[in-house]
Amino acid sequence: MSSDGGISSYVLKDDVTRDLESSVVKACIDSQRKFLTTSFSPSRMTECPRRLVYESLNYSKKDEHIRLSDNAGCIKEKWSSRLPLIKDLEIVQQKVLAYDANYGITDVIDCVVRYKDNLMVVNIQPVSNDEFLAVQKKGALRRHVVEIMIQMWLTEIQGGILIYENRDNNDFVMFHVKEYGPVIESVKKKCRLMVGYKVKGSLPDRPYQYKNRGEECRECEFVGECWNKGEKHEKT
Repeated sequence: MSSDGGISSYVLKDDVTRDLESSVVKACIDSQRKFLTTSFSPSRMTECPRRLVYESLNYSKKDEHIRLSDNAGCIKEKWSSRLPLIKDLEIVQQKVLAYDANYGITDVIDCVVRYKDNLMVVNIQPVSNDEFLAVQKKGALRRHVVEIMIQMWLTEIQGGILIYENRDNNDFVMFHVKEYGPVIESVKKKCRLMVGYKVKGSLPDRPYQYKNRGEECRECEFVGECWNKGEKHEKT
């Protein structure tokens, strides 16, 4: 029997599917917008301070910059059922709210576990195959190390487990993370700077000139707003 068999004329891409697809995208965006916050997230602490202050001041964020994928959440949920299978490990609490109002930091930590009588923060990072291979070769990515160190500071827990999972094939690798004071002091300094600008309703200076801007600047959701004063035409 032909794989076609006239059936294809009954399977349509029409106004019905276009309306449904549009509605799904809108619902996802509306859902994500509810979680946009005016505080600073540990997961973004290595980003440009100007970018973070833009967001904290509720500058408009374009829809295409709001993530629609639920893949990361599914992987994190899977680990919540996998971790208790580990010998000597007990989940103490999941989705732990942690914050420091003085520094304007807020986060929801994946979970806190007790492993061989030691409390540890768990941070789960679903990554692409390319990122996973890089992690296997060179070790944990700096932005994720900084993130879990901040989470440890916020919870006053001295150790952490950083888990990477490959989205493509479910391979994983773990790292044991310990406290490192200089990172936290640097984070505090950056947060004090950003909070100060936020209170004044102003923005920090750009970290670089337009001609030397980095990849983050080119991908930033606020790049049009940030460079709208003619600075991008500077030749110096």
